[in-house]
Amino acid sequence: MNEEDKENMTFITQDGLWEFNVLLQGVMNGPPTFQRVMHNLIGEWKMGICSSLSRRYLDLLENIWRT
Repeated sequence: MNEEDKENMTFITQDGLWEFNVLLQGVMNGPPTFQRVMHNLIGEWKMGICSSLSRRYLDLLENIWRT
C-alpha cells in the first residue's frame, strides 16, 4: 500500500486511531489485487497464452511459480 493511501484506510476504535500497513485481502479487495499482481507478472505474455502455443506458455508459467 502506498504511504499516501494509508490515511484513507484509517479507522477509529476506543483505543485510538489505527491505520492499515497493507491492503486487506477481503471479499472486496482480494480478486482485484490478485488480478493486478497476475497482470504485472504475466501481462507481457497475454497474447502468447491465448495463441496456439498456449501449452508452452503454461509450462513456462508453471516453472516460474515453482521458483
